[in-house]
Amino acid sequence: MGSVPDVYTTGDNDPEIEPVQYYRHYLYCDACGSFELDSWIVPDNHGILEKTRQRLAMAAFLLSPVVVVSGWLALGPPSSVLLAGVIVIVGLLVARGILGSKIKIVGMRCRRCGSTYAHGTPFFTDLDANPRDLTVADVPRPLGRSPFLVGESVKGELPRPPSRLPA
Repeated sequence: MGSVPDVYTTGDNDPEIEPVQYYRHYLYCDACGSFELDSWIVPDNHGILEKTRQRLAMAAFLLSPVVVVSGWLALGPPSSVLLAGVIVIVGLLVARGILGSKIKIVGMRCRRCGSTYAHGTPFFTDLDANPRDLTVADVPRPLGRSPFLVGESVKGELPRPPSRLPA
């Protein structure tokens, strides 16, 4: 685990905004020193599951007007078509929700060497560790492109979360 601390200032020179200085801890892979980290998502076939979720949502979306129109046309007698269509749409959305609950972000993974770091491990909790003694000059530019965690303010207190941080 490694992180490079850097002082970041929110706001601008406008006194009404009250700029706050806090530390950004840029994370890097302990194994190879790379700043190229991505979310570690399980299961490994999460891409296929996400595409299936998108298809289920699209099917429910496209089926909705058909159900509404057929129900409108069959308003006289009880419409079994409308009821069956609603059941199908609800089934599609429930299946989409179930697939979504199987996809979880469990940590970070190095794109270069494949090392994995689970949430709750020292990689995320020990922000003072910098085993390779890297500096801000080693962090790829532009700053904010590499993954980082927000640390304490320069005054030693926990900052209010900024309204928007770059991804």
